[in-house]
Formats: sequence, C-alpha cells, structure tokens
Amino acid sequence: MNRFARAALLSTALLAASSGCRTNAPTQPPTAAVPTAITTDAALVDGLNIYAMLAENDPARPALRKAAVAYLLEASADALAAGDHDRALGAIERTVDLWTPQELRAQTTPHADLANAALRLYEVASREGREFPATFALGVVEAFGDPPLQKRARHEWRLLVDWLEGGRQYPADFRHPPIEVQDVLEQACAAFPSPWLTDELATIYRAQIPILRAVDDSRVEDRALPARGEFAGFLLIRAYLRADDFDAARESLPLLGQRTQTESFRTLVTAATAGDDDVQPLLDLIAYLQPDDDSANLPRWLITQGWGIVDNIARRALLRDPENVHANLARAHSLRQLGLVDASIVHLERAIGAREDLFDAWSLLAELYQERIQRDSARAPERGAARLEDLEAFHRRAAKLWSDRPIRPGLPDAYLTVATAHFDAGRPDLARPLLEQSTAIEPLAGALDLLGTIEHRAGQLERAAGHYQALLKLPFVDQAERIDWEIQARTQLGQVALDQQQARRARDHLKVALQQLNVVLSTPRLPEREYSVRLVERYRVLFLLGETDLAMDDFRNSVAATPDQPALYAQCMLLATSHARYEAAYEIYRRAMVRDEVPDSLKLYFSLWLLDLAEREHRPLDPDATRFVQAYHGEPWHVLLARHSQGRATLSDLEAHAENTGHRAEAYFYEGLRQWRLGNTRQAADLLQQVLDTNMMSFFEYEMAQVFLASETLAPYGSRAAQP
Repeated sequence: MNRFARAALLSTALLAASSGCRTNAPTQPPTAAVPTAITTDAALVDGLNIYAMLAENDPARPALRKAAVAYLLEASADALAAGDHDRALGAIERTVDLWTPQELRAQTTPHADLANAALRLYEVASREGREFPATFALGVVEAFGDPPLQKRARHEWRLLVDWLEGGRQYPADFRHPPIEVQDVLEQACAAFPSPWLTDELATIYRAQIPILRAVDDSRVEDRALPARGEFAGFLLIRAYLRADDFDAARESLPLLGQRTQTESFRTLVTAATAGDDDVQPLLDLIAYLQPDDDSANLPRWLITQGWGIVDNIARRALLRDPENVHANLARAHSLRQLGLVDASIVHLERAIGAREDLFDAWSLLAELYQERIQRDSARAPERGAARLEDLEAFHRRAAKLWSDRPIRPGLPDAYLTVATAHFDAGRPDLARPLLEQSTAIEPLAGALDLLGTIEHRAGQLERAAGHYQALLKLPFVDQAERIDWEIQARTQLGQVALDQQQARRARDHLKVALQQLNVVLSTPRLPEREYSVRLVERYRVLFLLGETDLAMDDFRNSVAATPDQPALYAQCMLLATSHARYEAAYEIYRRAMVRDEVPDSLKLYFSLWLLDLAEREHRPLDPDATRFVQAYHGEPWHVLLARHSQGRATLSDLEAHAENTGHRAEAYFYEGLRQWRLGNTRQAADLLQQVLDTNMMSFFEYEMAQVFLASETLAPYGSRAAQP
C-alpha cells in the first residue's frame, strides 16, 4: 500500500479539470487524436482539453461531447449512489459546461439523460435544503428537458422561491423577491447561464431599479435592498455578458443610471457590443472585468461570473483576430481557471511566440508546465520524464530573456516532481540523479527531504543524516515554512539516530521537534485541519520517544478534531502495529472501522495488520477483524489478499495476479508474515528482504519489513512479551 498516494488519501480520485471549455474560434489543431470514447478520469481530462481547442463547427466536436457527457453522467450517478452529493454536482457542472452560452440559447433538442440526471440531483438537494444545487439542477432540467420536464422545473422553482421567502411580508407596492432568491440565482447563473435562469435573474434586477428609486428607504424592511438597487443595472448587464448575449447587454445600458462610476463601464460595453470587427474594444472590456488579486474578497459567484465573461469575450476576440496576443492571454487565463492546462498552454505559447517581452506570461507558462508535468508524472513517471527536455529548453530561453528575474517554478521543481514519481514507482535509482540535479541548481527542501528518505530506506544512514542536516541549514524567508521543515528534519534525524542505536542523539533531535510542535500547536486560532495534522506529527515524535500514552492522547484529540481523515488513522496505525503496541493499534483500529470516510480497502489492510500483531503477541484474534477479512469484497487484488490471509490463496496465486511492482511487494510481505506465523523464520526473513528488493520505498509494507528485519533475525511468534 503506497504510503504517500494510496494510504494517505485512498479517496475517490477527483477529476483534474473542469469541463468549461467553450470556444468558437479555431485556435490550434489538437496534437492528439480526438477520442470517441472516454473510460477513465485521465482520458476525460485529455478529452476536455482537446474539446476546448475545437471550433464549434468542427465535425469531431459532437462525438467528443457525447463521450464526455456519457462518462460524466455515469460519474454523477455513481456519486449520488455513494452519497457524495458534492461530487455529483461537480460532474453535472462539468457536463453542462460543454455547451457554450450561445449554444444554450439555441438549444431546442431535449437531452433526456442529462435532464434526468439533473432532476435526480435536484431531488436530493431539495430534500437537504441546499439552495444552490437545487436551483442549478432545475436550470439544467429546464434547459435540457422535454416540455413536461421544463414545466415541472418551473413549478418546482416557484415552490423553491416560496420556501426561500419563508413567509416574509413586504409593502404592497414592493413586490420583489427577497435577497435569498437573488443570491441563489446569482450563484446558479454564474455557473450555468441558461436563458431561463438568466431571465429569472434579469427580472429581479429590472424590478429593483424603478422600485428602489421610488420607494422611501424607511418603508423597506430589508435594508440591503436599496444598496443592491444602486448596482442593479450594472449587475444586469454583467448577467447578460455572462450569458454571452451582447444584444441584451447593449439594450440594458439605459438602466445603468447616471452614477459617475458607471460611465466608464457604459462606454466600454457600448464599444464592445457595437458589432464591428475591431478587437480592441473587446480587449478593453476584458481588462475592466477580468478578476485580479484584489477580487479575492468578492463573493465567489462574482469571480466565477467574471471569468465566464472573460472567456466569452476572449472567444469573440479570437474570432476577429486569432493571433492577437492579449486575446490569447485572456483565453489562457480563463482556461486555466477551468483547470484546462493543455489548452491554456497552447494560447500562452502562441502569445509568447508573437511577443516575447511578457514576463507575466512566461511566469504563468512556467506554472502551467509544472502543473502538466505533475499530472503526467502521476500517470506514469516516464511521461513526466519525457517533458523534461522541452522544459529545460524553455528555462534556458527564459534565463536569456529574464536574467535578472528568475522564472518560477523553475527546473528544480520539475526534477523533484519526476523524481517523486520514480520514487513512488519503486525506482529510487532513477529518482536520485534527478534530485541531485535539482539540488545542484537550487537546494529545495523537498528534494533534500526525499534524498534523505531514499538513503534512509536504503540503509545508508550517514548519507540520510547528511541530507537532513543540509535541510536544517537552508535559509527560509517564511518563518512558518522554516519551522515546518525543521520539525520534519529533526524528526527524521531522530529516527535515523535510533536506527544507528544512538539513543541520546535521537532524543536530542526529537525533543527539538517536540518543542517546535508545541509552539505551533499553541498558535491561537489554528485551523482545525492543521491542528489535527500537527497532532499526528507530535504523535509520531512522542511515539519515537517512547511516550505511547501521550502519543495516544494526541491521536484521540486529532480524531476529535477531524474524524474524517483516512491519513490520520493510517499514519498512527503504521507506527503502532510495526512497533508492536497492540493496545494502541486496537484503539486506532476500532475508531477507524466505524468511519465511512475510511475506504474498505484501507480497513482491510488495518485488519490484516491487527490480526497479524495479535498472533505476533500471542493474543486472541479480534472477531470483528476476522469477520471483516472473511466477508471482504472489493477490488480483485484486495479480495485475493483477504483470501491469502485465510489460507485460501498461496504466494503463487498472488504472484500470478500481481499487476505491478507494488502488488509484488505486498505479496512478499503478507506471505512473509504467514511464514513467520508458521514459525518459518528463515523463509519469512527471505520474503521480507524481497519486499525491500522491490524498492517500493513509499509503501507501508516496505517500512514495516525494515522494522521487522532490523534485529537481523525474526523472533518466533508469541516468544516476546506483549507490549502495552
């Protein structure tokens, strides 16, 4: 089980990109073949990036959209069945983003599967009282349903409005939906600017303008309404721009009023919607509306809406001038917001190819190259490594242009990314030279830490200690970051010293780590998740110091703060079982097994570890753990591990079904434990050594095999005193 990837999270993989890829303009032909079927998350991400680069009239577009819709709707259904309603919502959001706002206005053919999926989402959201998902889902039903479904959506919306109003009374001459209705419509239209939702929101804005000018403030119960009314015309035009309806936006300009701050907006919208071929008015409007760093404090829906508007206008600009530098930059920024890294890179490369002296564009391109190499390395280390040559050329070119302004992230980050992927895949010999290249350019804390880990797991303790000492000497501008890395380095140095049988030195390092953790944990208003993570870090330090009772107090407090984190249980369970602390392991096990957030596959590993530890300590086998293993069903590999633990599968069976090096490491480990239970300590030691020979250093099983082999000989089961 992979310590850093699978065991730490072991949650359903999130889709890496949002599918809001909307383009009219042909930008650059996709370099990959357009897929007609999508069966994995990775294929979806690739398909969505290709989709973003296709013109609306491209003959490949309908088939690709059909494949993406089918995959996303299946993902939504699976998420609803699993009770993960947020993931179901995200899948539907990504689905409807496959239609441009202009296509939504022209939509006349019902899409039964999409409408019914949205209806199921609405039924769940309405039962839970979640206004935005319910409103969004009704908008999708109305946009893609047949006439009866459209009628039902409008009826359900009126019921939802009644519920939102909650019986509030307004003056007879002030018939206007309350702020709650406006809020939820603004959120829904920002995400999905369908004609119906946009019309509903526009009706609210239009009603505010004359009423709020005529009604005395003292007669209005909700004091927020007059303030909003001042901006109703502005918000109305933004809503139409989000729906890519330039005609409606232009026709609404008289409703802006005469406020000084709206005059520049009026001028920009007038010029941009004039309908001529000049691209500059569109670029001027983008510059006015594009969210920036100062937008962070705005409501989230306004930022979402802003990027949607930028995307719409950038597409129009690219239709007029496909090579325009600033239009390509704007499109790159909007695609980046949607998670479409490859498509964004195409536009940035085009912009830089036309004009090199754009430092911000170079910086953004460096960020996107880093995101892409992280994604590709996670899929396969070779894919990430294949990107390095081009990335090296990019940074050489950047260094010539910007010798006094280094581009970040740089090559050291890329080398570290690919090295980490090789490490996770059991290839430390490929990871090590990349890490050395990284540190030769610039010693990154992460690179030194991983070098230390590799040498530690390889038994090169002096080399490992040297890397952690180098980590301690790094200068950090951010003091919080310095403390983080000092805690990590001191803890690792303590572990290395323990392995070297240098108890005093180990204690010195661990005490420094403990002091730093105590300082961090005493920080006022520490976020709950960080508090929990720090407690787990202190659990490890206390455990290594031999303070098991204090360590378990930290475990309990961590669970109380964030009981839904699988990594919490995994990290603590590893130390307790590998160091033969049965009572601690049993408590961790019981708490983990009742959590739905802990995947069944992780619960299986926990059960195997607990049962093995019980036999190792000559204790009764926990009946619940035994039943869980006996009844386990899930992925075929995990089922086979469960059968093996019961004596119903052999090592040969495991080897025959092992699909990768990680599987083989697990096969050797659990067969090694079985031989140990049978008293065959020589065979057990040989098998545990084979675990180490796989070089799967990121696996829990590798760490435990190291611990078990540390004394050079394995004591027979039940021969050592039980540990409290």
